[in-house]
Amino acid sequence: MDIDHWMLLLLACFVVFATKVQTQPLNVTSILVPPYLVEKKDGTYEGYIVDLLDRLAQKVGFDYQISPVKDNKFGDLLNGSFTGMVGELVRGEADMAAAPLTVTDTRSSVVDFTYPFQTVGPVIILRRPDEQRLPVKDRLIKLLIALEFSVWLMTVLAFFVTGTILYLITYFNPYEWRKMYKDGEATVREAESFTCLNSFWFVISTCVWQGFMRTPRSIGGRIAVTGWWIFVIIFLTTYTASLTNLLRVGPNPYEVEGYSKIQNFKDLASQEDVTIGIIKGGATQDFFERSTGSVERAVWNKIQINKAESLIDTSISESIDRLRRKRLSDFALILESTMAKYFTRHQPCDLYIVSEQMVTAGYSIAFPRGSPVFQDVNVALLSMMRDGVLKQLEEKWFTGTCKNYIYESIREDRFVFPEFYQVDLGTFSGALFILAVGLAFGGIVTLTEICIFRWAESHGEEGKPEIAREGAKESVVDSKGQSAGDDTEANQKLLGPEVRIIPPQHVGATTV
Repeated sequence: MDIDHWMLLLLACFVVFATKVQTQPLNVTSILVPPYLVEKKDGTYEGYIVDLLDRLAQKVGFDYQISPVKDNKFGDLLNGSFTGMVGELVRGEADMAAAPLTVTDTRSSVVDFTYPFQTVGPVIILRRPDEQRLPVKDRLIKLLIALEFSVWLMTVLAFFVTGTILYLITYFNPYEWRKMYKDGEATVREAESFTCLNSFWFVISTCVWQGFMRTPRSIGGRIAVTGWWIFVIIFLTTYTASLTNLLRVGPNPYEVEGYSKIQNFKDLASQEDVTIGIIKGGATQDFFERSTGSVERAVWNKIQINKAESLIDTSISESIDRLRRKRLSDFALILESTMAKYFTRHQPCDLYIVSEQMVTAGYSIAFPRGSPVFQDVNVALLSMMRDGVLKQLEEKWFTGTCKNYIYESIREDRFVFPEFYQVDLGTFSGALFILAVGLAFGGIVTLTEICIFRWAESHGEEGKPEIAREGAKESVVDSKGQSAGDDTEANQKLLGPEVRIIPPQHVGATTV
């Protein structure tokens, strides 16, 4: 076999090998960080990186499979070797690293980075100031603390005194409904308008500005009622004004004072009582550690003082959870701007960004040295940036429901400290508690009345008590449908302020 045949054979083998390499899916290493990469329940992945890879694969022409990095690290030089995604590329365990991987000179010395698909910079994240949270006990009775205990005590006493005096006036005054009934000038219903119970019910109804069917007829009774009405007006307006001022709860003054002092990195470095948190081994740490600027050096020196608390050796999501658990304004997290934007714009809307972004780096896709698809992917990224595809992906995955997430910004989404918060359910629970008690007590009394009525009914009509109430029957009808009349002895005499007993002879008129 001559040399030409050997050359043709080698060329055929190369073509077959190259074709096989092209058809094999690329092993893409990434890291689970929302919204870049999120694992779904079925084991597949979604996020910004997945959409980006789909578009690149369509443009360049390759297949891929995603494998999350084993040690959950981006890539840091440790003891002469790289960890994380960069380490997997160097060791040949992955063909591509697609993640929010920041371009640094250290990483660029061992891998190739494409054109950045996002530009980022460090920002400060703080927890929004909370409402002045009172203990549950105090919040439950908040509707009552608008007035002092002595005021409530005297108001209750005034209620009982007014009800008693009103009953005595209507009972003894010869110009009231009771006397008119005896003279045959009023009905039974009118005569029972101001029994003992009805007198107190009149006082209660007018206390909440509700009307009553009848008012006192005598001048003395009307004067007493007018005094009570004036008292009620003053009491309700005073209570409403005091309660309105009380319910205008603002943010915790201590928290507002702490937050207002931190508006940039210089302020953060000067706050001795604030701990700075930063992701250990990330590009943000590398930026502050190697920076020569005075502000950046001051921030890094503060981090060095409390390394155990400041250098967070966990994921970004866990560091955000730590920030949310921290009490008051004693902890600030430094994070890259795109991730900070995502977490501050999504529920529960309890975080905000203090300083505006300063662009210091970019997120890029990394390849091992000499990758055959590196150049094609780089060109495709430039094309996607020119066509606005990268901007569309960012709007899709980083737009949330939270507004006003940036402090001291000239933009419309700037964060402003609220003057007061809305009344929450905990604060309003006092009124709901009063309503629940009233409904429960009314239900119990109703059940008791039903039991008494049925007991009296089971023991016969004779001697059965009938509670005087509005709408009670004024006559008894016999078995033939004829009225027994209103001129009987029972309707000529009013027995007691609250209870009327139907005489036996009257009941007998209804028996067969």
